[in-house]
Amino acid sequence: MTDKKSHARMRANKKAKIVDLGKLRARLGLSQAGFARMYGISLNSIRNWEQGRSRPRRGAIVLFELISQDPTWIAALIRANP
Repeated sequence: MTDKKSHARMRANKKAKIVDLGKLRARLGLSQAGFARMYGISLNSIRNWEQGRSRPRRGAIVLFELISQDPTWIAALIRANP
């Protein structure tokens, strides 16, 4: 496999692993503002990510994956550590 193909496949795999924030919020029944408040994330960041103006950094991506696995526990953890 050429380097170009290898890099393209790696980029595609990284994109595929990103949690769809809009779908996650919908599953949790939260608005953008509600999600921002519950998980301590900037509302502007959420808007920018969902509208494709910017991409979340690795830490945010990991947080979304954790939220998708156990939203209640993550919210409690964040509230306990302001």
